[in-house]
Amino acid sequence: AADQPMLAVLQIAPGKSNDLKALIQKGPGGMKETGTQDGATLYADAAMGTYAAVTDESLIVGSSADVVKQSLEAHAAGGDAVLSGVFRFNDALALLPKDVFAMGYVNLEEIGAETADTIPQLKTLANGQLTGAAAMSVTAEQDGLRMKAVLVDAPKAAEQQPFAPTLTQQAPADTVAYLGFNRLADTVQAAVDAASQQGSGDTKKQIDALTTQLPLLLGDRKSTRLNSSHAHISYAVF
Repeated sequence: AADQPMLAVLQIAPGKSNDLKALIQKGPGGMKETGTQDGATLYADAAMGTYAAVTDESLIVGSSADVVKQSLEAHAAGGDAVLSGVFRFNDALALLPKDVFAMGYVNLEEIGAETADTIPQLKTLANGQLTGAAAMSVTAEQDGLRMKAVLVDAPKAAEQQPFAPTLTQQAPADTVAYLGFNRLADTVQAAVDAASQQGSGDTKKQIDALTTQLPLLLGDRKSTRLNSSHAHISYAVF
């Protein structure tokens, strides 16, 4: 969304804080000093919609003056007021490699709660449990890059069981990406049930007609429910 608050923080080389202050004031249009807060110097370019703060250690750039000030207030408060004090963040990072050159973190519960306000069916599909967080890292190795993704504090995660992919024998050799899902049919069934409950009478008839064919597609030739055995999806570019 256009009004979504955004914040970027860049580390400053030791002893270069004053050089950076001079630089941002000399840039196109030149940012103007607007005051100080918690040991930081505040800057703004209202015409460009750019707001910043410079400390001895970092450059903070935000989408509004309030966002920048909130960042400084959070840093001053410490503890769980900042990301480094959030238990999910620390638990997720503890599962990633120590030496990485890129990492990311997503608060799934926060995003899920906001999305559910727009898409009520999301809560139905998740059985009302929109919790957890995800993190990923990229590590450089001798023969290439290694990516790792983890999920923490998610109730359904503990119920998943490891499996050995078998449908790679049917995927073309020049496939660009391959995704394998265990018990995909259960997820599909939940989505179908939710859509059927939310839809009109005609929609329900169409879904019922479709679900009579889905068990055959997913390997269950006896049950009217979707088969819970593992299924995979592969995507190829030729």
